[in-house]
Amino acid sequence: MKELATNTNKGPNSPEVILLTYPSISESKSSGAKGDRFPMTGTIEEIGNDISKIKDMGIQHIVLGFFFSAVYRDVERAIEISKQLMPYAK
Repeated sequence: MKELATNTNKGPNSPEVILLTYPSISESKSSGAKGDRFPMTGTIEEIGNDISKIKDMGIQHIVLGFFFSAVYRDVERAIEISKQLMPYAK
């Protein structure tokens, strides 16, 4: 692994971390007690805040797995959700 990193001009002691996650988006905020919600579930705003926290942990890339859920088989809807979440990742 170190040799591969060195050959590609990457620091062998600073690998990039990529997170694959499957967000579950709802139209209304969760009704549970504060903090009583799994990460990457809830409204666009709640999931956006999760993305901000993930970024603060040092994760450089987040892959959103929309297409494994019947709700997100609509490509246009997946693109729209991604656009709404993008500001949280910047």
